Amino acid sequence: MFKAVLFDMDGVIVDTEPLHKKAYYMMFDHFNISVSDALFRELYRAIYNQYL
Repeated sequence: MFKAVLFDMDGVIVDTEPLHKKAYYMMFDHFNISVSDALFRELYRAIYNQYL
């Protein structure tokens, strides 16, 4: 039985950015959307920076 739950919301414990990128690209493929790595980095950085 679990006595605690640990949330790593900012990637301190586990680097989840590669998994996010993979999930985004799986979604893009599903909807036949073409997104270059450069565009993805630009959009991802813009979304991330709004929370800083």
